[in-house]
Amino acid sequence: MKQTDLSNPIFGEVKHNKTIQKHQNNVTMGLFSFFQQETTEPPNRSKREKCWESRDLYFQCLDKIDVSNPFDKNSQKKINKNCYAEDKQFQKDCVASWVKYFKEKRPFDLKKEKMLNEAKEEGAAVVPLPGVRK
Repeated sequence: MKQTDLSNPIFGEVKHNKTIQKHQNNVTMGLFSFFQQETTEPPNRSKREKCWESRDLYFQCLDKIDVSNPFDKNSQKKINKNCYAEDKQFQKDCVASWVKYFKEKRPFDLKKEKMLNEAKEEGAAVVPLPGVRK
């Protein structure tokens, strides 16, 4: 039998493997293009200020209904009932990663503020640490 005979099962497999590899490359390229995000410019100053304003309005609404953690499952109905518009505006005006960050950070900021106020009431001196922002 000739080695160049394509009817040979071995050569047929090689040809078939090349076809599979070609399709795998196309699928891989498709997956990578699927996971690529659109490149967007970072928010400029006015967009950041609008985001912060929307965040503050949303957090003021949460304060009115005594909700410290926006991710608390027990408070979701209360948040949706009272702060739905503020939440939607917050999500519209801010990048999704910022919304998530601010919502996750809120309970910690409130706890920190409460602890500092309690320390001041007890007469403790608050010593600022170098490199730590307020």
